[in-house]
Amino acid sequence: MRIIDGLRATGRQRLRMTSDAGEPVEMILYYIPAIQRWKIDIESNTFILKGMRIDFFPNILHQFRNRIKFGLAVINTLDSGEPFLINDFSSGRIQLSLLSEAEVNQIQEEIFEG
Repeated sequence: MRIIDGLRATGRQRLRMTSDAGEPVEMILYYIPAIQRWKIDIESNTFILKGMRIDFFPNILHQFRNRIKFGLAVINTLDSGEPFLINDFSSGRIQLSLLSEAEVNQIQEEIFEG
């Protein structure tokens, strides 16, 4: 699990990284103040995902595990609430972590099949 550092309290952020499997991953996080909600766009090779809500979950990309070799964990470090404030990432209340394929499989086995 690789914590994604450097997230700011700005309404639109672009991140570029490489997954543990060597796949390029580009993410755009954006905040919608009218509904107090964070959303994300993700592109990796031929995989394109637009407008997914960022919710507190062990792997918000688990339904795509057969198409991509990484996952994305949304971790709440302070309470059990969803990310809804523009500073949730910069304050450390919410963390995003890029998951390896092995971690995706482990979460699948322990949470969804266990």
